[in-house]
Amino acid sequence: MFPINPGMTPQTHGTVKGSSMKTLFLLLGWIISGFLPLPAFAQSVDFDFHIGNRPAPPPIVLEAPPRMVYSDGLRAYIAVGIPQDLFYFEHVYFYHHGGDWYRSPYYKGPWVHTEGPGIPPGLNRYRMEEIREIKRHAREDHREQKLRFRERHFQAEEHHDRHGREIR
Repeated sequence: MFPINPGMTPQTHGTVKGSSMKTLFLLLGWIISGFLPLPAFAQSVDFDFHIGNRPAPPPIVLEAPPRMVYSDGLRAYIAVGIPQDLFYFEHVYFYHHGGDWYRSPYYKGPWVHTEGPGIPPGLNRYRMEEIREIKRHAREDHREQKLRFRERHFQAEEHHDRHGREIR
């Protein structure tokens, strides 16, 4: 509480405090709504606030299911020949997009955000730049030495429901 000046009564003291609070809220409201000019560096500030799940990444659209090649370093399969960062580990596909990891039982999604323990250890161990380098080497090795990958690759499959419609 504010100390009461000798000339103030308790009623005027409450009014002074109330008007100060109103001024503060009005000032904050003006700043938030943009009525007061902000410094040039603050004018390009962007806020992104999500409640609940993160938005899904863009869908993976391919002409054919991707070829998956096993990587000893990642201890997971890597989709080679596609621009997306798509991986397969223990019957689950993992998709890295926009700095986040997503998982799905199908290579086309639907994708659910995952982090920390939900990411395979081999993928969690490396930075994305290193994983992309491993992916580049795996694609080159697979192209040059297909026999060596005889049992360490597979073609991802389309999945259909009982009515023959593709599951995405």
